[in-house]
Amino acid sequence: MQDGDATRLAAELDRLVQSHDLDPLDHDFIDDTDEYREFRNRRLLDQLLSGALRKGNRLELWDRMVTEDEFLDAVPCYREAPIDLAVCHSAMLGRRLQFERRCPVLMNRRPTGIVFRLTLHALTVEHVFQSSNYVETNLRLRQELAKDRETTNYRDRGTFA
Repeated sequence: MQDGDATRLAAELDRLVQSHDLDPLDHDFIDDTDEYREFRNRRLLDQLLSGALRKGNRLELWDRMVTEDEFLDAVPCYREAPIDLAVCHSAMLGRRLQFERRCPVLMNRRPTGIVFRLTLHALTVEHVFQSSNYVETNLRLRQELAKDRETTNYRDRGTFA
């Protein structure tokens, strides 16, 4: 397979994961967010195409790339401190952490640009000294930034997508 073919295949798989519901839930399931639908779609495609594709979606840490399983294995089951994935874009890792660990997980519900993610993280760290609660500070800042987003078209400025 040539590089262009692999790129087109990856783009098509991304489109399927993001725009379809390949593994629908029962109609009475309440928490069917876009992130969870994408997680189910990706899991189903991984099962259907097992062995046909190399494993993807590695997580980039400061010193190396790791798989979701490696990351999850490094988080103790008893951890209660929050994990902030605002600068990460892995719905699959976020979902697994929510269900397989006790700690709070902060994730973006919509795709966000790096400027927004880094700004949110920097503001949270700066303000956490005032309230001493990372999760509350982060959620409060998200609400404040969401208000600004309603009145400003950030997408045209390239900040969010």
